[in-house]
Amino acid sequence: MHSQPSARTLHGTAGYAEAAPELAVHWGKLTFENVHAGFLDLLPETPKRVLDVGSGTGRDAIHLARSGHHVTACEPVDALREIGCASGAGLDIRWLDDGLPDLKAVFELDETYDVVIICGVWHHLNLDERSEGLPRIAQLMRPNALLLLSLRHGPVPSGRVAFPVSIPTALEQAERAGLSLVRRHDGDSIQQANRKAGVTWTRFAFRKRV
Repeated sequence: MHSQPSARTLHGTAGYAEAAPELAVHWGKLTFENVHAGFLDLLPETPKRVLDVGSGTGRDAIHLARSGHHVTACEPVDALREIGCASGAGLDIRWLDDGLPDLKAVFELDETYDVVIICGVWHHLNLDERSEGLPRIAQLMRPNALLLLSLRHGPVPSGRVAFPVSIPTALEQAERAGLSLVRRHDGDSIQQANRKAGVTWTRFAFRKRV
């Protein structure tokens, strides 16, 4: 499907449009299995509705669509989203110009989801945006739906915008939103340059309480 033109620019996306071609090559070297290792067994085997928030150039959305799922991918950076559209042409992916915390376009669809993925996004949101965004994500999740959420720790590349993340705060926000932690993994970045720079990740899997 074709994407919609951008309606706005979110401050947390600064620097990404200019670097889109380079990032597409860089991110293309990372597989879905590598990025989400340790959580793959939690994903449904039968086709489900999936929401990929901050889908970038579409790595996760494309993998999940090829696995038979019905994917809605939202990405506020035009240049990244257009690369994803081209790479995922012909697949069951609906591309939206949208982003946290409001997810206005997603809510206008009036749908709920079995799986939500928020990968490489949380550090681009400030505390208020996270506090607003996570309850809205929970509203989009069906009972017992799965949320995969990643938190990045470490230095920020030049020209990008990021904010420190707090593991206790994220867990508290999830609990208040009706999400129960089912798995956590802490580890170094799988990207060599980031690993050398001291970047680490905390990855969570949550279930929406019934």
